[in-house]
Amino acid sequence: MVLSWEVPSEDGGSPITGYIIEKHDKEGVRWTRCNRQTVTDLTFKVTGLLESHIYEFRVAAENAVGVGEPSTSTVFYKALDPIFRPGPPQNPKVTDTTKSSVLLSWGKPVCDGGCEIQAYIVECCIATEPVVQPEAPDASASTTDVPAENWIICTPPTGHEYEFRVSAENIVGPGEPSLPSSYYKASDPKYKPGAPAYVNVIDSTKTSITVSWGKPLSDGGSTIQGYIVEVCKAEEEEWKMVTPPTGLRVNKYEIPKLTEGQEYKIQVCALNKMGVGEPVVLSGTAKPEERMDPPQIYLDSELRKGITVKAGGSVRIYIPFKGRPTPEIKWTKDDGDLSEKAVVEKAVNFTQLSIDSSDRHDSGKYTLKTKTASKASEVPLPVGKVFLTDVTKTSATLAWEKPEHDGGSRIGGYLIEMQPKGTDKWGVAGNPKTCEGTVTGLTAGIEYLFRIIAYNEKGKSEPKALAAPVIANDMTIEPSIKMQFNTYNVLAGKDLKLEFPVLGRPKPKISWAKDGQDGKELITSSTVSVESTTDSSAVLIKDATRFDTGSYEIKIKNVLGSASATIRIEILGTLNT
Repeated sequence: MVLSWEVPSEDGGSPITGYIIEKHDKEGVRWTRCNRQTVTDLTFKVTGLLESHIYEFRVAAENAVGVGEPSTSTVFYKALDPIFRPGPPQNPKVTDTTKSSVLLSWGKPVCDGGCEIQAYIVECCIATEPVVQPEAPDASASTTDVPAENWIICTPPTGHEYEFRVSAENIVGPGEPSLPSSYYKASDPKYKPGAPAYVNVIDSTKTSITVSWGKPLSDGGSTIQGYIVEVCKAEEEEWKMVTPPTGLRVNKYEIPKLTEGQEYKIQVCALNKMGVGEPVVLSGTAKPEERMDPPQIYLDSELRKGITVKAGGSVRIYIPFKGRPTPEIKWTKDDGDLSEKAVVEKAVNFTQLSIDSSDRHDSGKYTLKTKTASKASEVPLPVGKVFLTDVTKTSATLAWEKPEHDGGSRIGGYLIEMQPKGTDKWGVAGNPKTCEGTVTGLTAGIEYLFRIIAYNEKGKSEPKALAAPVIANDMTIEPSIKMQFNTYNVLAGKDLKLEFPVLGRPKPKISWAKDGQDGKELITSSTVSVESTTDSSAVLIKDATRFDTGSYEIKIKNVLGSASATIRIEILGTLNT
């Protein structure tokens, strides 16, 4: 059997490193592990099952701290090799229209029925008529067998609005059709879309704000291709795009990497093939901050009536809840403690009470209580790893990771303490508010020790020292370029700025070339320019055209060596009809 799952809504403050899959045979009582090694994908094929046995499955995520609570178990499945009709294709949608054609796309079915998909059946329906299924297979708006897996150009009659649905077909036959698409009219686009209907803040954390928005009242006569979200500090006027230039295809977005306590202005624009429309601006400002929600329990009405189980049977009581921070929970039986064979599972948003091989002694009144987790303020934990990022004859620059816990109150700042070699006294050399600081006034050739202390309103954390002493001398570093992606797309007529961090001591010489012009620097103009600083280099393209498409190479060089990297820039023009 093949399992799939989604990433957890919370990673515990440390990146997810993998997943552990467990199975439970209905005839047994224990959960057993399915994977010997940690799985990093979001799917896993479970092997070694006994034919005709019935199983349920669950998945637990793992990070650097350990293994989290497992997911809710699946329903029971029988281990067989069935072949049946495929499931419905996913999300049919029109991605482009003209006066005489519609470009339709969809996703593969989640289940192919146990054998290969052979074709797809496309059906269209006029807004006021039933599904069109004429006898002639080549007639307009007819049912069509499509060998391709994700797109087809339909040619319905003009002057009507249509919706479309798609069915997959395998050797057994056609499966259930997909949900219908939205209604579309075959027409050429005429203008940019209107502003989204609204924009609201729906959630926030210390470093992020989540917003949602409504579709524009007018799409400009063309399918909305995406949405662009921009933010601006409340006291400034410069807007910054926080989504890809091609836009998001959803109506919700979490804006990450914001400064705690800083107020922001937020706006959202819709995008179609004619360009970016007018923005809708959030009323007032928004601030990244942790939200507090009281605990709430969602008890199914059937559970309130009670549960009757035959002796020897199993009981599973699944109860969702919510609250921020995650509430503390407690199960009791007849106002006392649970029996030893009662097993309680808890996740971020649900709890489950399980009793196997029940008997009359398990009868009684079971109570679930929740309360907001207490957060008594205390001094913060020590900072994470401490790094030396730069050193000269007279200065040293350090960076460090935030403490894993702030003690329940905001970090007020950090103390950089220094101890010269030959002394036993630590002295304060800096008091930055962020996780980086520079100590000046060092003496060339002298060795120093450094350590970092975090503090809040309750006091100071334990110090965390840099792993090795530092000698005050000019640092030498071989050239290197940090590049996250090697391909970038931008709409024709838009501006593009690609900036890449560069490392090197002494400062490296930087040059750019285009389309393999070895030895020839990039020719700059009023629309193409290069900006370089001590630690970065950027290429800027203004009012991009198709002539700006190509491969751009950056080269850096100093006395220790050289480095280079190539990026591909694609200028996306409008779709020809």
